[in-house]
Amino acid sequence: MLQAAHRRWGASIRMLGINSRDDPSAAADFLVATGVTYAQALDPAGQVPGRLGSPGLPVTIAIDSSGAVVYQHAGQLALTDLTTIKQRLSR
Repeated sequence: MLQAAHRRWGASIRMLGINSRDDPSAAADFLVATGVTYAQALDPAGQVPGRLGSPGLPVTIAIDSSGAVVYQHAGQLALTDLTTIKQRLSR
């Protein structure tokens, strides 16, 4: 679902996947196998989610151009979540 959003909104919303506590090779293999093309970062110590106030993984966090967290969702996303993210980032 995130890859589809990236294809649709890639020019207006930058996406970054954070591979938290994942083996880098396994993460790369997974991304290739699933066709994910948006930017990725490694977080081997698993510190990024906690620093952003995440209650757990998986988590989707939307940060606007000023650096403010405008949306956070733990768990699997639904299409309505993506619509909400787009609206909040378009303000």
